[in-house]
Amino acid sequence: YPVTLVVADPTTNDPSYAIQLATAGIASSVQKVHDIGVALSVAAPTSQPTPVSTPAPTLTPAIEPLLPTYGWSNLAWGWEDGWKDTIANRKIVDMDYEEPEADIRAVRDAGHIVLCYFSAGTLEPWRADCTANKAAWQALTVSKLSGWGEDWLDVTKLDQLKELMTPRFEEAKAKGCHGIEADVIDCYANSECYSKISGYTKAQVKTAQIAYNTWQVDMAHSLGLSIVMSNAVELVPAMSAIYDGAINEQCQLYSECQNYLDYFHKQGKWVGNVEYTTSGNPTEGYTVYKMATKYCAGTNDPGICKSGSWIDTFPDDVVV
Repeated sequence: YPVTLVVADPTTNDPSYAIQLATAGIASSVQKVHDIGVALSVAAPTSQPTPVSTPAPTLTPAIEPLLPTYGWSNLAWGWEDGWKDTIANRKIVDMDYEEPEADIRAVRDAGHIVLCYFSAGTLEPWRADCTANKAAWQALTVSKLSGWGEDWLDVTKLDQLKELMTPRFEEAKAKGCHGIEADVIDCYANSECYSKISGYTKAQVKTAQIAYNTWQVDMAHSLGLSIVMSNAVELVPAMSAIYDGAINEQCQLYSECQNYLDYFHKQGKWVGNVEYTTSGNPTEGYTVYKMATKYCAGTNDPGICKSGSWIDTFPDDVVV
């Protein structure tokens, strides 16, 4: 290939002195250049780079924020006879994810933020997906969840759990839910669960639980859904940063509410709280620990409301 080299004539210092080197005679030409005292370096021509296509960025859908000042309505759980809460002047409404889409969208269209509830840690035998795929669900069970007619799931089998749980997140999204309450995420803290997982210590089950919980958060966020941390108080310091809020049962009874104030509230995140008793001073959930606390006349173990109605300790919201 031809190369043009412009150098100064060593005899005249003329910068326009040019030597043409052709491919056929490059060796002799290089020798001539060296004969007049000029060093020569010949580089191969630079090839044009092949254009690289840049993939379009994957955009994560916007997530509806759960502000710490919001009140809430619990239509998902907590009452022995299925009694329902009021949604009037309550910004956040917790509903079961299997409620009809029309009902979920009606609440959403009225200006509420809808959280959709299911258990992520147990087999709930009445669920449509459990009855349709019974063998796959039962293959993951390790023991009975005392008092509730459910079975604990093996949190160490993450791949199988993903297969079963992903459709629930997707269904919640399709129905119009803003977020998820995935319950029973504390196998590691219950001996009837962790002690029944063969070949794993309690510490190893806890590690597996954190991995499973983290996947749930990632799954929700990938769909543009918020997700609240349900109980699992021991994990609050380690996991509050990735959750969008929390729902707790009976932290006042067990003197565990400080974690929610120290972590979720200080991060500007919402916490809903339920106490199943009218004794003591359950209003401190709101006044001291900054939670949206509701309580009822019920029993602590198992936690469930028995009579009367929810008593809310927080002020009404302006729902628009």
